[in-house]
Amino acid sequence: MKQEVEKILQQVEEHKKAIIYSFFDSFDDLVVKKLEIQAYDEERIRAVVSFEDEKKVIYENGSLGIEQGFRKYITWFNNEVLKDKKLYCKNILSYKNCGFIEKLEEKSTKNEQQKQDYYYRLGCIIAIVSALNVKVVETENVLEVDDQPVIEDITKIFKAYPIYHQNEETGKNMLKEFESKCPINYRIYMKEGYTNINTFMSKNENDMRDIVKLCFGE
Repeated sequence: MKQEVEKILQQVEEHKKAIIYSFFDSFDDLVVKKLEIQAYDEERIRAVVSFEDEKKVIYENGSLGIEQGFRKYITWFNNEVLKDKKLYCKNILSYKNCGFIEKLEEKSTKNEQQKQDYYYRLGCIIAIVSALNVKVVETENVLEVDDQPVIEDITKIFKAYPIYHQNEETGKNMLKEFESKCPINYRIYMKEGYTNINTFMSKNENDMRDIVKLCFGE
């Protein structure tokens, strides 16, 4: 593990200027104060890098191709389909042998409108990921950031480049699972978001396959 930690710190130092500018909009130098390994196996290392002043980024070894593809996919949905109530896109830096992802902290929604928007967006996300062949998303992988549900660890969830398929049953099962864990008075908003996006994708299935190929390189 010592060797892996040293490699992470070396790569952070190598790309630190880009990290500071891209994630913190600053040119001031930062010192790494803490490194927390979140996932570690033969193929993959994921860690939270903490700098001074409470600034943090997520490190992953290898390319962030899946994260980038999902970001492109969500960006397309925001611009072409959702129009308003857009989904949040995390900032990403990807290199050949490592990558860095924006680290977000959970913030509970503050008012009624924010709560409604949060559950509507959650329904949209459930429809989108189920259409990308994802069978399960754990609640622990969804951060609540004000009125935005944000999926954490896309690479782990997808595991491989997704193949688009319109599987409404998978989406319904995922929706039911999330509904069972959310307040009953907000289920209608989540189902509304799911239905709207799922209906759009069902009517435009061929176009959606092309968008997936464009975003994920398949």
